[in-house]
Amino acid sequence: MKKIIVYCPGNVLSGGVYSLHNLCAKLIESGYNAGMLYHSSRPEILNHEHILAYHVPSVISIEDSSDNMLIVPETETLFFRHFVHIKKVVYWLGLNNYFKKPVFRPPFNIKIFRKVIQCRNYFGFSSGFPEQLKRHLSWWAKSDDMIWQNNVIHMSNSFYAALCCQWKGVKNVYLLHNPVQEEYYAEKNHQVPKKTKIAFGPKTPKLLIALCRLCFKYQIVRLKHMSPATVKQHLKEAMVFAEFGNNSGRDRMPREAALLGCVVFSNIRGSAAYQQDMPIPEMYKIPDSLINYPKIMKRLKNSVKYYAAVKDDFKTYINVLEAERMNFPDRVKKVFAEIAG
Repeated sequence: MKKIIVYCPGNVLSGGVYSLHNLCAKLIESGYNAGMLYHSSRPEILNHEHILAYHVPSVISIEDSSDNMLIVPETETLFFRHFVHIKKVVYWLGLNNYFKKPVFRPPFNIKIFRKVIQCRNYFGFSSGFPEQLKRHLSWWAKSDDMIWQNNVIHMSNSFYAALCCQWKGVKNVYLLHNPVQEEYYAEKNHQVPKKTKIAFGPKTPKLLIALCRLCFKYQIVRLKHMSPATVKQHLKEAMVFAEFGNNSGRDRMPREAALLGCVVFSNIRGSAAYQQDMPIPEMYKIPDSLINYPKIMKRLKNSVKYYAAVKDDFKTYINVLEAERMNFPDRVKKVFAEIAG
């Protein structure tokens, strides 16, 4: 393989952006000639310390040659349309965002229609007619996407997204679990004193958060519209982290929270439904329906009250995350030995 290009947004800091840079860095360490190609670049993002820490080169053009490989996240698959000969790879970092971008068939290319048909679960977690209908409409609207052609290679950061690809007829999906940023592993053994604080993920229903604020004397914080440093500080101080939104593909925040000593709660939607993606004890996975709000609030309260004891329930999860970090370089070598030749 002559050159491997990783296509990435250059205007935002996110878990997906970090994952793409980490992949590029590990490809270089493995001996590949790899680099980043950015779109919508902003200097303050590309010169951010978190991006510069990966020490990956950037490129400004790609030769459309079969000797080269182009890797895009699931949100940027339209970029493939500019190329004919290059080897194409989709890296599924999540699933939800794939349905929020074109290509959509009319009338679903109109934003309001996309919201109407948006499904909470895109693969097999709801038997209700409305959810089934929305699921089929979502996939139908994206069925002409060229990524489903036989010459496109699929890698997935989650077991959940890999199953969805196989359901769409992709015979071979390469699992490549990308770890969170190195700093979270480094600080795992340097915990600050915990506060009686519950941190909620950005996708948790606002009603649930409002009820907790009304009923609990604890500090309640929603981790949304905050800098990465502020989010990290809240996770270091919180006893409990809860994300009851849809987990589109091994979301980074629950993993970061566990490494920083939080008790982690989730629902059973998306990747959270699978122990392969989120191997936390089942008692900490609760469907976020209204009828379950009293149960959720009781368990949140007990987890703060008995934090010293229940935090040990997550030792296995932390060990899995540590193994994920240690095995990632070897997994990159194995996967790309097969797909790059």
